[in-house]
Amino acid sequence: MFFRVDFSKPTLLLTEPTQQIAVYDMNDDFYVYDRAIVNKLEYELIEHIRSRIQELKEKYQQAVYLFRMDENMHRESAKGEKLKLHQYGSRINRSGEQVGVHLEGFQPDFILFLENNEFYFQIFIEPKGMSSDKFVSELWKQDLLLYMSDHQAEMEFEEEDANVHISGLKFYTKGDGQNTMNQLAQLTSADD
Repeated sequence: MFFRVDFSKPTLLLTEPTQQIAVYDMNDDFYVYDRAIVNKLEYELIEHIRSRIQELKEKYQQAVYLFRMDENMHRESAKGEKLKLHQYGSRINRSGEQVGVHLEGFQPDFILFLENNEFYFQIFIEPKGMSSDKFVSELWKQDLLLYMSDHQAEMEFEEEDANVHISGLKFYTKGDGQNTMNQLAQLTSADD
């Protein structure tokens, strides 16, 4: 049996419907690119953030931007590792469990960048499908994102800047199943 494959056309063999990649024209000033090349889950996240843009702009008058970060963009460059989040040492997660060290680091798919007259606020967001064992094996990433939110005072930066706030959200799942948008609303209103 032989199959003919046309390699001149991009082909993705993915089983999950949320993994179907599409190109969306973005005519919004909050999204930093002209087009979003994302899967359905990522686009759903963008749409949820779009619905909150006006309230974010009222509070963060200097800047409201959503960046799509793609680890593949920087895979071969020296920037690749500098853009990743790393955990140094074991810690206790929100459930009170001891979490082991994950040395590999990761780069969340999105950064919501907010700025007002007092500070810059970067919120790391990772959409994650829940239909596989991969979700469970990557919960350490969610723990790290939540740890960032819970331990601002303990975070270390290469350059000292008191006007930078960094937080992470729990995984964004289909239909906002973990109420990630509610967590975003709480984070962005907590600075009032």
